[in-house]
Amino acid sequence: MRKVLNGIFWMCRKGAPWKDIPARYPP
Repeated sequence: MRKVLNGIFWMCRKGAPWKDIPARYPP
């Protein structure tokens, strides 16, 4: 769950769509 939250925070900081999130984050 931690990685999912980190992915969401990363997306919010970068303003990037899900498809641009690094592969280390699960979908």
